[in-house]
Amino acid sequence: MASNMSTRPQSKLVGQFANVKVGYNWKDGDEIIIAEIVRQEGTKFVARSQYGKEYHVEISDIRYLINITETPKYKIGDEVEAIVDYHQIGGEEYGFGKISEVKQFGNDIHYSVYIFKKTKTLSISQNNIKGRVSMKTAKYSQNQRVGVKHCNGHPYYYDEYVKNGTIVGINADYDSVTYAVNYDDGTKGIQVSESSITSPAIIKTPQQKKEEYTQFLQSEEQRLLQQLENVRSQMRN
Repeated sequence: MASNMSTRPQSKLVGQFANVKVGYNWKDGDEIIIAEIVRQEGTKFVARSQYGKEYHVEISDIRYLINITETPKYKIGDEVEAIVDYHQIGGEEYGFGKISEVKQFGNDIHYSVYIFKKTKTLSISQNNIKGRVSMKTAKYSQNQRVGVKHCNGHPYYYDEYVKNGTIVGINADYDSVTYAVNYDDGTKGIQVSESSITSPAIIKTPQQKKEEYTQFLQSEEQRLLQQLENVRSQMRN
């Protein structure tokens, strides 16, 4: 015999996220969590927490529904820069990694990110991901002849002194490229930044260096004499 009872339609609350009262204690009062309403059982609803625990609650325990406004900005396979730690003295620590999983619960979005230098996977909030990254491309190549700028206490009119050498190693990362350079003077494997590299310097003879320095001294002498004349002129006026 067929039942005359009509099947109750599924509540429109099922599938919604809400702030739900799931308990009470005398010290802190109502225990409220964000939960997903997964089904209705009789007059009660089953609310599931972010960690998979289910609670049977009355409709009066559902305080208010949450409007879902956030969507994942990144996907599995994306390489990103993210905040991976915080130090009281140094502040935020950033790292580079690859997303292996995307998890969303309401407006809370987290990613499982394998951090390359830490060689482990961390759960990172979307708010702590700075953006997508890609491996830097080296501007110079292996075995290329280059000049390297550095301060060497040189007594000329420029502060940067260029030493010539050959690139013997390249280390490309997500934030910078460095090079190992063997200098012509015999120093080997010196690590330098890409910004320090320039064209090889023209090797000057001792006589050329002497003439260059003489010109520098003459120009500095003229500059100082002109400054003195300017001061005297101002005093006369």
